[in-house]
Amino acid sequence: MTVVQSPEEVMRDAETYFMQYQIRALLTSLLVELAREKPKDPVASIQSYLASGRYCLEGKKKSPDPPPEESPQAEVQEERDTDESLLQVDLLRLLAQERLPPGKSGKPVPDGPGEDFSQRQVWAGGFNRALLESWVPQPSPCCAAASVAGAFNGLWGLGRGNEGSATVREIADIMAQYCDGLRQQRQGRMERLLGVSDGSLDEFFEVLDSHLQAGGFEWTARTGPTAVTKAAAMKAVREVLAARGAAAQPSPPPLPPPKPSSRQNSKQSSASRPSSAINRTTARSPSPSPQPRPSRPASTERNENEHSPPDVFAALREVLCSNDPGADKENCEDGEEGEGDGGDAENCNVPLGGAVFSSVDWTKEMRELLTKRKGVFRLQAQKPNTGEIGTGGVKQAAENVARARGGDALHVRCLMGRKGSMKSLAISLSKSDDEKAIELQWSGLKSAFSQPRTALLFHLTNHYALIFAWREWIDEGCRLRRQILTSRRGQRCR
Repeated sequence: MTVVQSPEEVMRDAETYFMQYQIRALLTSLLVELAREKPKDPVASIQSYLASGRYCLEGKKKSPDPPPEESPQAEVQEERDTDESLLQVDLLRLLAQERLPPGKSGKPVPDGPGEDFSQRQVWAGGFNRALLESWVPQPSPCCAAASVAGAFNGLWGLGRGNEGSATVREIADIMAQYCDGLRQQRQGRMERLLGVSDGSLDEFFEVLDSHLQAGGFEWTARTGPTAVTKAAAMKAVREVLAARGAAAQPSPPPLPPPKPSSRQNSKQSSASRPSSAINRTTARSPSPSPQPRPSRPASTERNENEHSPPDVFAALREVLCSNDPGADKENCEDGEEGEGDGGDAENCNVPLGGAVFSSVDWTKEMRELLTKRKGVFRLQAQKPNTGEIGTGGVKQAAENVARARGGDALHVRCLMGRKGSMKSLAISLSKSDDEKAIELQWSGLKSAFSQPRTALLFHLTNHYALIFAWREWIDEGCRLRRQILTSRRGQRCR
């Protein structure tokens, strides 16, 4: 039997149902959020809100889950952008309502947009729309390549969907070429220091690569037991040299047959020699001793050997295996290497034959050469890693990508940095700067950010990221607060 209800009864039952589970509050919150963001596809946004679990049936936002305990593997997770749904950013909300970063206490920040700075008495900000629409997601720990690609796309107005936009792969290949050029310079320098022929270290590195591969090591591994750290690389170098040295040891010469005693030799000669011969020999006057034949000077062969280059394995064994192996344990952490540092030293004149052995830090020389080789391997990997690229490599890659594409030349310079950290700094920073100096520095940063066709990159600790926006406001204590908006991990603006 079907029960027929009037429209008034249906509405009354629905209202009771909605009140029981507070669905009205839930829908109200969703609609307010929808009106605030105004997405292009509101239905998809509602579905995204519900699927993300940000709202529960009581109509209130869920409190954030407690932060998981850090495990030893937390640091080995790849630094990358994985959520493609976060490519679009609400610019005004980014400036005015994005929550503040956690303080030094490390307490978790409550979920939600945080404070609305636009409601304050004094508030200002600016953003770079081109960078927000052109930044490139990071597929692996390749922040340097991703930030350069995003800056290039923003400067040339190449959106994320443009077929001609720069990619991480393109920039990583350019960085690999740059890093390989530094490797060749460093290898040539070491060959001159050792006094060996050009390219002779190639044979040594082939043996080293085979030795590492046999030990389960990989040049492209980032962490873990298979990673080629500086200490592991130097240990493998000495093992290869020691093994080659043991194989090259000459075997002792065979012992000569025993000689008969002088008495036995005299009796045997007298018995076998005819008496007439003895008489003739005795009667004949002694003849003058024969003159020695002219021979080559003893130094002639040695001089010829001095002109031939020494064996590269022997030369390396002499300068590396005599050092203290414990030195490899110092500074063995793999971090970001500053490319271009000491580049002038690559062109120094080194006498042939290794005349400067005593003044060369051979362990450091080999470490730097191995770092360049490792950088090339990791940049050329399927998932590139730019850990060995520093500020010099970023600058060179930005200039080279514009040159390779035949476009206008890019002018790259260091805008701001610690005083004395590098040459040609436009704005120098120091811990002792007073408020007046800080205000001038902040004004210089905002002025550079506002220049047309300009993109700013921020070098954080072991990370490069674009600067998408800036903002400033007066807090409750009448203090001026300043912020730049960037990304501490990946490339998405946070």
